[in-house]
Amino acid sequence: MGVFRLALLLAILPSLASAQQDARLARIESAWSAWVDAGGTDAATLAVLRSGAVVHTAGRGTAADAAMLLASLGKVVTAACVAELIGQGRLTADTRVDEIVTEAGPAGGQTIGALLTHSSGIWPDATQGRAPTLAGSPSEGVAHRALRRDPQLGTAGTFAYNNENYAILGLVIETVTGEPYDRACRRLVLDPLGIDSATLDGTWGAHASWGGWSMSAADYARLVWATFGPDAAIGAAPAAWPSADMGGARYGMGVFWRAVRGRTFFWSSGMLCWAGDGNGGYFASYGGEWVVVTLYADCLAGTDRLRDLDAALFRAAVE
Repeated sequence: MGVFRLALLLAILPSLASAQQDARLARIESAWSAWVDAGGTDAATLAVLRSGAVVHTAGRGTAADAAMLLASLGKVVTAACVAELIGQGRLTADTRVDEIVTEAGPAGGQTIGALLTHSSGIWPDATQGRAPTLAGSPSEGVAHRALRRDPQLGTAGTFAYNNENYAILGLVIETVTGEPYDRACRRLVLDPLGIDSATLDGTWGAHASWGGWSMSAADYARLVWATFGPDAAIGAAPAAWPSADMGGARYGMGVFWRAVRGRTFFWSSGMLCWAGDGNGGYFASYGGEWVVVTLYADCLAGTDRLRDLDAALFRAAVE
């Protein structure tokens, strides 16, 4: 290849890459906007991150940088906080709750790994169907009630999604650090990332470690990248961390994940519904390059809308 042709090619390549990124972002926002319109969602935000940098944000019915309730997406904050304590040698996946929490009760023999993967056998989930009652109740109270339940009706070693597992992890974090849950996780996880939109304020803040965080979509995308990106401790080796077999996919550290042709896809969703109203969110990390986050003021219970959102964003971001 001649010098002129090489120089021309080198000049064109960045423009082509930029055009391809712009086209992908346009597809993602178009798919997201169509989904918002189809469901009549009152307010929603979108953030797209590529290789560690937020490259696009959008808002419908609210500002793009508005902090919105994460619901169960907030479990990632708790899992990342636990991962930091494990990295510091202050916990292990095999640490039993009763080694940390005094008067843990009959369920105190469960391990940190079992709680992280919802395979502790702690059941039923007393947080379901009692949202107004629990709002304003301390997370610690939920954890202690779950630990003292006797008998537990679940099967240890079998996945059963239960918010109480993450309520107990919040109590463990408080006990190990000697700090309130939110202060400890800000110091260990959020502050080092420069995340300043995160809050536990509002009606649902007392759900704390299992569903009380609010945050902007862009900040949440940064959290996802720092936790599950290809160079992150969990993202680089998800199989090295506690996870439960979901029949092809796995659940661990607050998210679902699947290895596909040498790449790992992470995703999760959250939903809080009461009297037909609600909040929720969804994120997907597509193979260690793109992360898409959307948060919305809507209740998707009893609908196919979450499935439709997952499919639409996957087609737009990957295909």
